[in-house]
Amino acid sequence: MSHEIRTPLNAIVGFSDVIASTYNELSDEERADFVRLISINSEHLVRLIDDILDLSKIESNTMVFNITEQPLTPLLQNILRAQQINVPQEVELLLDLPATDTIITTDPLRLKQVINNLINKFTSKGAITLGYRQNNDQVSIFVKDTGTGIDEDKMNRIFERFYKGDNFVQGTGLGLAISHTIIEHLKGTITVTSKVGE
Repeated sequence: MSHEIRTPLNAIVGFSDVIASTYNELSDEERADFVRLISINSEHLVRLIDDILDLSKIESNTMVFNITEQPLTPLLQNILRAQQINVPQEVELLLDLPATDTIITTDPLRLKQVINNLINKFTSKGAITLGYRQNNDQVSIFVKDTGTGIDEDKMNRIFERFYKGDNFVQGTGLGLAISHTIIEHLKGTITVTSKVGE
């Protein structure tokens, strides 16, 4: 955890120092690139801290859930709109929704947290599709992507705390564990289906 926090923090401090000490010597393009790297690492650090705080709330049983009735279609549409600025340019965000809306009983803030976590996880190019299907009184929300896939050995462990399928990818290995706990609190289930290369 210490390493995960220090990596973006060192980048923020390092690039800030370079800009401050050599501002006039840098081209506009170099300054813009350093500012972009500072922004990326700042966002990563905020996500890490949010994960750590959520984990502490879960462990101390103080995470608050505000359960309400929620129309699902506009909730997913809003999530996708907000995510447009977060995904890489090479990734297309798609919606796959039924013709008629449905009302679910959930904590919209926590459900949004889980879906955002899934959208931000695995795909650097291609498409991510967010949608849902209803079968009688059961609703299945899905996030489907064109990422690299995951093999079966790793798939059985991805909801464990601190587990990372790829140690070269940024992250603490907490996001999916937190998502799993939130979905359990919401009386739902969370599963993964994948093949390597798909």
